[in-house]
Amino acid sequence: MVLAVTMGCFVVAQTCAVGSSVWLSLWAEDTRNDTTDMYLGVYGALGLGQALGSVFGDVIAMYCMMESARAMHFNLLLNLMRLPLTFFDTNPAGRIINRFSKDMDAVDSQLPFYINDLIWCALEASSLFSTCSILTLQGAHKALKLILNAIS
Repeated sequence: MVLAVTMGCFVVAQTCAVGSSVWLSLWAEDTRNDTTDMYLGVYGALGLGQALGSVFGDVIAMYCMMESARAMHFNLLLNLMRLPLTFFDTNPAGRIINRFSKDMDAVDSQLPFYINDLIWCALEASSLFSTCSILTLQGAHKALKLILNAIS
């Protein structure tokens, strides 16, 4: 459920980003001066939607990652405490603490950013594919062919 809400927020942000680009191109093509307020209002609303979707998606994702890091830390500590005493005789305490803190640092500081980058790259690629599909059918065929070639 939380993953669906997070992805929904990211999809809203990416849709507003693409929508603002399309809206800006429509605004640039309009030669009438009396519609500036309408174009500016919609453009501002799309920018606000992009910002809110991005912020809410990031907050929810970071909360979930903190909870999963807490659970992983608890399980790692629990498993470490269940090890036989011979393990602690053969491995120095400094090495155990160093390994423990190194693993937790990777989970706490690096993994959230990698996951966030993965989600954004996937959404940007899918939005580019969708935009090509909507604009031209021939572009959709070329984009699909490019994706299939990249996968295989």
